[in-house]
Amino acid sequence: MKRLNTKQDRLDYRAALVATKPGAQLAYEADDGSQAFTYQTANGKPALITFMGGAGKPSTHYSFYSEASRAESLKHFQGRVESNATYKAEKTTNRIVAKVGDILNTSWGYDQTNVSFYLVTAVSKTGASVKLSEMSKNYVPDGHMSGKVVPDAGSLDPIPGWKRLGQYGVKIHDSATASPWDGSPQYVSSYH
Repeated sequence: MKRLNTKQDRLDYRAALVATKPGAQLAYEADDGSQAFTYQTANGKPALITFMGGAGKPSTHYSFYSEASRAESLKHFQGRVESNATYKAEKTTNRIVAKVGDILNTSWGYDQTNVSFYLVTAVSKTGASVKLSEMSKNYVPDGHMSGKVVPDAGSLDPIPGWKRLGQYGVKIHDSATASPWDGSPQYVSSYH
């Protein structure tokens, strides 16, 4: 089977698959490219084939004992498409906003508190991604193996690639998400 690498490859594969279903009719189409087709199987059963977004392969492909069952499945598919569209819209509008020069920080750890600071060095055209450089930090002792840190732009270590902005910030690694720094010194500790 040919790899479906491009959008056009996926749409061509979809059209070829639907063409193998005699009498297939478009029953639903959404703005994101999702489609549902109804047809009758060779033995006369109602059938439904659905595609989410621009996918070439079907998300569902079933035959049913009755028209009512097929209609219920189609209604369920429409609900999934609408729910997906709502989720994507909320995800886009709820992400943090960053501009070049903003400072983000992480605070994480198990039996110690680690803090890192990051300078936003570039923002994508869409505002959905940023390039970051890790900043050095100034440490002021505050007690036994603990203290406060603030960022120091004296040394920057660029992080390769673009990082996506999310609802809570930028994922740095599995344990740390960088969010906008509030300007106050951050608590750090180390008990080892």
